[in-house]
Amino acid sequence: MRRSNRKPAAAATLLALACLASAATGCGPRKPPGHPVDPDKPIDRVLMEPIVIQAYEDDGVIKFKSYDAESLFDAGLDFLDDDKPKTAIACFEKILEEFPGTKFKSATIFNAAYSYEKLALKKDKEKNLEKAVSYYDTLITSMPDSPHVVDALFRKGYCLEELGKIDEAIALYAKLADRTDLKSEDKIEIKTRIGMLLMDKKDFEEAEDALRETIAFFQDVSEDERIENNFYAAEAQFQIAEIYRLKFEAVSFSKEENKIRKELEEKLGYMVEAKDAYVETIKIGNYHWATASGFRVGMLLRTLYDQMKSAPIPPKIGTEELKEIYFEVLDEQTRPLLESALGVWEKTLLMAERVGYSGEWVEKTGKAMDETLAMMGE
Repeated sequence: MRRSNRKPAAAATLLALACLASAATGCGPRKPPGHPVDPDKPIDRVLMEPIVIQAYEDDGVIKFKSYDAESLFDAGLDFLDDDKPKTAIACFEKILEEFPGTKFKSATIFNAAYSYEKLALKKDKEKNLEKAVSYYDTLITSMPDSPHVVDALFRKGYCLEELGKIDEAIALYAKLADRTDLKSEDKIEIKTRIGMLLMDKKDFEEAEDALRETIAFFQDVSEDERIENNFYAAEAQFQIAEIYRLKFEAVSFSKEENKIRKELEEKLGYMVEAKDAYVETIKIGNYHWATASGFRVGMLLRTLYDQMKSAPIPPKIGTEELKEIYFEVLDEQTRPLLESALGVWEKTLLMAERVGYSGEWVEKTGKAMDETLAMMGE
């Protein structure tokens, strides 16, 4: 029975264990059982969940209502589904306070933590995430054999990431990766997250090593089993491409002509590495990261165009006439970059349309096409 939303004017709480039938032992002489107990099949003792019965006054009439751990648990889940995490928390914490021995304890602790995560999206992010971590820790340490421990470890890691506690998150994921009860998909996610967190620390060398290890693991296990969710494998490959994109963008052009050629060669080298890594991402076949990769390949071309157009003018080009010729030649040489970018983006959008994918990367690609066409005066 669900709890009434009515607030009691005055309430008295009676805790009643639900095996009430066994309390009627003093009502007259016992009769022998109709069927003797088979010693090979003894009767099991059934312990039911306790029930709380509350008395409250309603317009001068004393009424009663009751609830148990299961009804509160179901109500908490309903409130979570309705995006009411604060009310869900009240249900789950009431279970932990009033029914500490419930069979729902493990799931209740987990859901209380998750509810605080959801509440953190609405207000007091840091405070509520810390509370979620506290609950996850309670489950992990006090009920290590719970079937919810692995999920709790993952979600604690997500919270640590959101709190900016990168080193703690990396340490947690590294320890989690050593468990023998993880699916291959879980291990791929863990390894990918470690690589991404190392990128957040700007430790690109270690990040690339971790991400390449992830791809190698994905390829190895794919030979023996079907990986249903390739999202994190594709993301790992995408992040490798991102490392080279960042290196590509970081190379700037100087004014000295003898250095410009070397800088351009270095820049093009990183560009090719990034492009090849994005293509490998597309081959994995995850539509989200394939679309993101198509967008990025086009942006590599447009970024090269932008940086070449904004590069310092060589000192030898000192007159207005020479500058005019310089920009005409530069425009002639760089315009094909924009045309190639448009071609890549067009194919990316066609792919997304063909598979029925829509999302942020589709929107970014469409916007980039419109901007580039405007740049070209078309």
